[in-house]
Amino acid sequence: MVMPQDVQAPVPVSELSPGALFQDPSGTRAVKSQYSSGICPDCVLLGNGAYGNPLPDLSVHVVEIPDEVVYGEPTTLKDLPAGSLFETERGVRAIKSANFYRGRNLQPKCVLLESGEYAHFEKGEQTIVRPFTFEA
Repeated sequence: MVMPQDVQAPVPVSELSPGALFQDPSGTRAVKSQYSSGICPDCVLLGNGAYGNPLPDLSVHVVEIPDEVVYGEPTTLKDLPAGSLFETERGVRAIKSANFYRGRNLQPKCVLLESGEYAHFEKGEQTIVRPFTFEA
């Protein structure tokens, strides 16, 4: 289960960097992407991979990912549940959304934790990944 590492003062979603992991007042955790739908940022929810669009002035707590995380068994991006945090064999960390790109190289949309950009993997949904979790 992902939990905040330490208590910090809340900040508005609009002030978060793309790729930031945060928790809102209801306990919902998400990753902010660099994209938005109008004035509201696109965010991918942990647990189900759905997209959410919180109001920019919603106060949230940043969740820091510690250096020590617990890795699960390697799997393909296809078999990884939506809403999971993962790391590729090359060390790229992202969250898997429930949405998909369409075309030759079918793969789920994933948001990079480093930048909030959408990730494209050469092997598509056959990319090998390791899910990870952490505790406070």
